Amino acid sequence: AGYSNLRMLLPFVRSVDEVVYAQQLIQRAELHQVESFQLWIMAEVPSVLFLLPEYATLGVQGIAIGSNDLTQLLFAADRNNPTLSSRFHAHPVVMQAIRQLVTQANELGIGSCLCGDLPGYHPDIISDLIAWGIGAISVPPATAATVRQAIAAAEDSKLSSH
Repeated sequence: AGYSNLRMLLPFVRSVDEVVYAQQLIQRAELHQVESFQLWIMAEVPSVLFLLPEYATLGVQGIAIGSNDLTQLLFAADRNNPTLSSRFHAHPVVMQAIRQLVTQANELGIGSCLCGDLPGYHPDIISDLIAWGIGAISVPPATAATVRQAIAAAEDSKLSSH
């Protein structure tokens, strides 16, 4: 239809078979013929930590790390329960998983984006995200100003250290 910026984002990807199936549907719909078409997956299920190289080999061009679901699934904790969910925001295990995903995406030559509430709750992690090479950060509107300031400070710090 003349669009020049078409990106499909598959949510809750658990296995290689799911990506292969989606690609078959993409082929049938002839979306792959659109020059700008990109296939991305959400990286929120812990299996992505182990399967990312296979997804990249299949042609996945980027990941959107869903920090809320990734945290919930790593700890089997209900993110809607304030007592449980707040204990795991920016937990070292979550940060290690995000670092692994961003680093591996960079090594594989695919894009990465962090989505969810984590940067808004913990803007102090933004300098780490930038150091790891995150491509984009998506946050709810209520935290956008705080996160934007943290990104600017981290970018300034990174530039001044070079």
